[in-house]
Amino acid sequence: MNNVIIITGPTASGKSSVSLSLCERVDGEIVSADSMQIYRYMDIGTAKPNKKELNKVRHHMIDICDIAHNYSVAQYKKAAVDCINDIINRKKIPIITGGTGLYLDALLYNIDFHKEEKSNRDYFENYLKNNGKDKLYHLLMKRDAAAALSTHPNNTKRVLRYLDILSNYEGTLDEYKKNALNNSGSFIFSMYILEMPREELYLRIEKRVEEMLKAGLVEEVEGILNRGYDTNCNALSAIGYKEIVEYLRGLCTYEEMVNILKQNTRNYAKRQITWFKKYKHAKFINPLVYADVNEIAEYIKTDIS
Repeated sequence: MNNVIIITGPTASGKSSVSLSLCERVDGEIVSADSMQIYRYMDIGTAKPNKKELNKVRHHMIDICDIAHNYSVAQYKKAAVDCINDIINRKKIPIITGGTGLYLDALLYNIDFHKEEKSNRDYFENYLKNNGKDKLYHLLMKRDAAAALSTHPNNTKRVLRYLDILSNYEGTLDEYKKNALNNSGSFIFSMYILEMPREELYLRIEKRVEEMLKAGLVEEVEGILNRGYDTNCNALSAIGYKEIVEYLRGLCTYEEMVNILKQNTRNYAKRQITWFKKYKHAKFINPLVYADVNEIAEYIKTDIS
């Protein structure tokens, strides 16, 4: 059977550590489902695995794309499915790790992303150009409030995709996804979502932000800009990068940047939590009731056996 394990959860929930531990127990390899880890040079702010971790466990879908390139969900699905099939053919276990909801949906559901991209995308892109992101977001809010609330007005790429899908579908985005054929004919997914009390998660987020800054996140962004990349490219709109770009442009103080970065990361975690609640087939795990990540990994190994 083509068994595939998914380990996801909001940012800073510990999914990468659990996945690494599980890989060692089941002879697995990791396929990233993080829309920013695909970009080269963006290491600290995306919490990419370090060299030691990369040497210990083979990773896929990391550092595959230039920052200037807009990588589509359709491209991700094709490449990730190829990776999964390759891992299975080598008699190993694919472990999908990451928190990008659209990437997870791409793997779980048989959605024809190429068809979507041929619909009314140009119309909405022109609307964005002529009216701005706030009015574009208002269009989505009028059409499907739940879909709008699941993302942020600044995430124009996602807002455009949702409007594009809904322009050819009478129901809501959630109904569209429910009606999509499940991919179970190709893979058998076992999904685990790390979930903990908000207070603890927010403490972890604040600690992670501080650790990233100490590790040289500001210098990483400076290095990217020194390479000549446009600050308006999609990759640099990621949390952890857009805030520092504004700081480097003199639009805020360092202290303001840190506070904004922490707040934006907390808000992103909230949106992820809302997204994950729709996965009714998933098993939710509170990491705080286990001694460590190894114990969580052992539980998952036993559960899938």
